[in-house]
Amino acid sequence: MGLRIAITSTVSWPYVRRGSRITYELAVYLAKQGHEVHYISTKPGSVSRRKTVDGVHTEYHRLIEHPLLTLCKVQKFDTFSLSCLGSLLNGDYDIVQTTFPMDAFAASVHKSIRGTPFVHYMFDRFYPRYYITRYGKLVFNRCIRTASRIGTISGFIRDDLKEKFGVEGVVIPGTVDIEQFTLRENKDVNVPLILSTSSLQEPRKRVDLLVRAFERLLVHVPDAILILSGHTVPERTKALLESVNPRTRKSIEIPGVGKREDLPRLYQNAAVTVLPSVNEAFGLVILESLASGTPVVGTRSGGIPDILNDPQTGVLFEEGDGPEEVCMALLKGLDLSRDPETKMRCRRHAEQYSWSNIGPLYEKLYSDVLNSGQPGKSGMLKKKPGEKKIREDNQGLKNHANNRSNKKSLNYLFDDALDELDIDYDNYYGIDLYKPFCTYVSGWLFDNGVRKGNVLVIGFFTRPLTVFLEKCGFVVKEVAISREGESLRPTESGMPVSDIHMLKDVPETYDVIICDDLIQYIQYPGKTLKILRDKLNPGGKILLTIENYADGTTPLHAVGKWKYDMRALAQLITDAGLSVSRSGYIMKEKAVAGSLFPPPVLSYFYKNLHFLMQKAVPSLRSHIFIAAAKKSVS
Repeated sequence: MGLRIAITSTVSWPYVRRGSRITYELAVYLAKQGHEVHYISTKPGSVSRRKTVDGVHTEYHRLIEHPLLTLCKVQKFDTFSLSCLGSLLNGDYDIVQTTFPMDAFAASVHKSIRGTPFVHYMFDRFYPRYYITRYGKLVFNRCIRTASRIGTISGFIRDDLKEKFGVEGVVIPGTVDIEQFTLRENKDVNVPLILSTSSLQEPRKRVDLLVRAFERLLVHVPDAILILSGHTVPERTKALLESVNPRTRKSIEIPGVGKREDLPRLYQNAAVTVLPSVNEAFGLVILESLASGTPVVGTRSGGIPDILNDPQTGVLFEEGDGPEEVCMALLKGLDLSRDPETKMRCRRHAEQYSWSNIGPLYEKLYSDVLNSGQPGKSGMLKKKPGEKKIREDNQGLKNHANNRSNKKSLNYLFDDALDELDIDYDNYYGIDLYKPFCTYVSGWLFDNGVRKGNVLVIGFFTRPLTVFLEKCGFVVKEVAISREGESLRPTESGMPVSDIHMLKDVPETYDVIICDDLIQYIQYPGKTLKILRDKLNPGGKILLTIENYADGTTPLHAVGKWKYDMRALAQLITDAGLSVSRSGYIMKEKAVAGSLFPPPVLSYFYKNLHFLMQKAVPSLRSHIFIAAAKKSVS
């Protein structure tokens, strides 16, 4: 007979890859085994909501944000404990599986009230980072002490847990969904691709060391290419590239995090994947690479040696090694990639970590807990037989999809579209800032009778709008633009802004072209608008947004940016052979993106005051919006 299991995670897959990927795939696995699984997590969006996907009943909750939390050194993510506890109390679960300290804290309180046991899975060393919050140490210690059992992703985490807290953990290795990754028959060994998916931002990942080692590798393998597909920012990218010589820079591609669906192709095409981290809890990227038939080079540190224990599938270098030693390890990895037997060896090694092998370990752990007589305290409340219904469900999505011209429906569709979007950790809640812009654009299209057709989206951050318009029924192509210095080689994830003229070679034409916050960075904006004009189908529209500079009547060019007010922008559009059909002011931001802590009280007050002023006085809003069409030919 199946169990009723709650799996909790403060952040959710696919938004944040990390351990959340494991918990969501665990939920899917358990549902396939006949268990009733409820996945409780958070997502950006205006309402809490429930969906059933892959047989898993999923609840998404909003987080609390208030400046007073800053005074208490409380992160937004910490507030998930409240909504998580509410969901647990409204359910009737046999066991709870937790992932992060704050949802483990909620499960701990729930255990003291209801007596429901919980298992905490440690896929990382949380305590050094988590202690930065005022109550972090107290919360984490309670989780460790009250959990019915602790699962650890590797022997490294198990030993660390024993040393720091005196608690025995049960090793359940990380897993890989074998079906998502396939082997490539033929690779170009003459131009070997060296792949790293580590964050460029985190010092512990040591991408700097990899870049310096790659500079030396080019002496031996001059045609090699290094692909850094991890989270970065322009300043970090620039610093990395400037740390090596010009020849090396030309052989480095930095596409950023990229899309989740691109990962299998990246691993397939790579000759070798590199993980130069220290104190890595496990290294899920190793499994993904091996499942794709690609050997791995990694540091003999943390949990990496647990996986790379076969010299026929990977190469280890020492934690204290410098660029020269890492270069030698890379050469050994490239030698492995040239062996035709390596692909299948890597695949077979990864299959040991498939869900068919690892999944039963979780079920055994739950069975051991439930049969060990650890019910927790007797509980102050009785379990409730039912479950509280969250505000929206799958039928609500259908209702909103049929009423797309309604503002509430557009907001809901945007929230739902984000569920398919893979973004990085720092932008987890910053993504919500794009909602007003996305709903404004789609609302304008629907109000003007444009409900289907081909759309081209061009901008620096195109994914939110692209995914949202696809959810609304449009066929969308996106061209992501990278600013100068972010990438020295054209990649699928970004066209350098200086190459915007290449759009003229795109064979398709479009019913709608959306150029978002871009014109001010283009050297020849008038010529670019003419290129876009020629890509319009008859009756097509160009929707243009640009930063609002209302302090002049003519465009100014300073520090690489054109500055326009409404009048100057309208004139530019007219000169390009387009006619303005609608113009106005919109707001694209309401808060600072990427901040885990809410702003201080005064900043919060001034921010909201400024927001109210923009709402009351349109000309003060952050961006200009113009809809234009081709001028009719008499």
